[in-house]
Parts: sequence; structure tokens; C-alpha cells
Amino acid sequence: MIKYYNKTGDREILERCIRASDWLLSLQFPEGGIQAGTIKEDTGVPTIFNTGQVIFAWVAAYNETKNTAYLDAINRACNWLAESQDDDGAWRKHGSVVTRCHINIYNTRTAWAMMLGGQLLDAEKYRLYALRNIEWALDQIDDRGVFDDNCTQDQFKPLTHTVAYTIRGILEIGLAAENEHLLNIASKSAKKVLDNLSSSGFLPGRFDKNWKPNARYNCLTGACQMSIIWLKLYELGKDGDFFDGAQKAVKFVASTQDLETSNLGIKGGVKGSYPVNGEYCKFEYVNWAAKFFIDSVLLWDEIDQKDK
Repeated sequence: MIKYYNKTGDREILERCIRASDWLLSLQFPEGGIQAGTIKEDTGVPTIFNTGQVIFAWVAAYNETKNTAYLDAINRACNWLAESQDDDGAWRKHGSVVTRCHINIYNTRTAWAMMLGGQLLDAEKYRLYALRNIEWALDQIDDRGVFDDNCTQDQFKPLTHTVAYTIRGILEIGLAAENEHLLNIASKSAKKVLDNLSSSGFLPGRFDKNWKPNARYNCLTGACQMSIIWLKLYELGKDGDFFDGAQKAVKFVASTQDLETSNLGIKGGVKGSYPVNGEYCKFEYVNWAAKFFIDSVLLWDEIDQKDK
């Protein structure tokens, strides 16, 4: 949303972002972590993934406001993540309450957040912890680019949502570390997903261990996330297939929005699944789907402006 503010100058958007970031400060546990689950569940325990997600918010908020309260929160969060990491780089403690799986390779996204925090704080130790998680994650990837332990519910047919989390984490750390090996791994897996995109832009919501579709619905969140990855890979290598795939996927998600309704709880929202009775967030509009849709459209526009 801060990126949207930077593009439009809409002060209300910025003010909402700052209020949300400050509210998150009030939720941080003394040791540095952020609550597991959603706020309504009031679990009273921290979790690795949510802590990483909130670091992204605080990094963006600090860069916009220079409020040092965010720096302190980022440092405490990164320190807690470091202390929670096992010696091999995996996070096995403090798992999500919404998953049946005790270990999640998609915490590569958390490693990316830790990398950003380390860069902002000029703390090399956090960068090293982030890289250690990525090194562990690479050991969980087979020759086909398939990830183990990569879903909240079914490890044998992961959601595009969690597949994209994993690929994005590897890609972004590859960019930050200027590591061609990581970039190649991310590109290989992203291409496997792209191979299953239909001409209409429909992306199946789950894949099996052979990269074959295993769902008849589109996980719209995952489609938007993959679009961002494809656009970033296009920027790297100018592979037109990535750009074309991203365009198709974003246009498909946009086609599922209702922009005419007077119901503000629905207007412009993005469903969990298409059709709406699909397995992922069935019959729900989810804020993170809208967030990734916004990110994908803004990145697409940014690339268009550069290419003109």
C-alpha cells in the first residue's frame, strides 16, 4: 500500500499504513515474535511466518517515516528469528497454527524478510541467518524443482500460494546476494508453474510432485504471487514468456472482481478461489489476495513505464 501511495500521492493510504504499522508494534511479544494465526484466534504464542510478514511492513514504514521505533521492532523480530532457527538453517519451532505440518519450506519468505531487516540495520548476522535458511531449503528441492514440506495442509499437492512463497524467497535472496545459482533455481521452478497456465490465464490451485495440476480451481492469491515472480524474472532476462504469462494471469484475476456492486465489502475484492467454492479460502474475500493483486499490477505498470 505504501508503494501505491508513492505512485498516487494518496495521503489517506499512507496514514492507514502508518496506523496499521503502529498497531503491529503493540502486538509484538517482548521476545520479538508476532502472534500465530489471525487476531481473532488470540493464540498467545508467536510464530515464525507471521513475524517475517510483519518485518516487511516495518521496513516499509521506516523507509517512509524514519521512525526509529520500527528499527527497534525489526531488530527484536530478527533476533527472535535467529534464536529460533535450528543449526541447519530450518525453523522447526513456532510453526503456524493453521497448518498440520511442523516444518514449512515456504519460510524462505521469512528469510527474505530477515535479509531486508539485516540490510536496513546493517547487521551482517541476520543476513547470514537468512542465507542459512536458504541453504537448508535448497536441500529440500529435487531435480525437477519440486519442494518438500511446502504446504499448510497437503505436502503432496501444494497450493500455488505456498509454492510462490518459496520461489519468491529464493528469488529475492538471490537478487540481494547476487547469487546466480539461486536465481536459476527460482527461474526453473517458476517456469514449471508457467507451463500449466492456460491461454485464458487460469492457473490451477495445486500441483502434484510432477508439476501436474491437482485442482480444478484457481487459487487467486497464488496466481497473483506467481505473476510477480514472472515479472521479476522477465526484468532479469527479458524472457517474453514470463511477461506474457504474468499479463494473462493478472487479467484473469481482474476478470473475477466485481467493480459494479454497491457493496463495499465486495467491490474490488479478490476471492480466495475461482470459482468461489474452490478449496482455498472457500466463499471468502481475503485481504492478502487483494494485496498481491495490487503488487502485481503496480509492478506490471512499472515495467511498462521502463520499456516505453
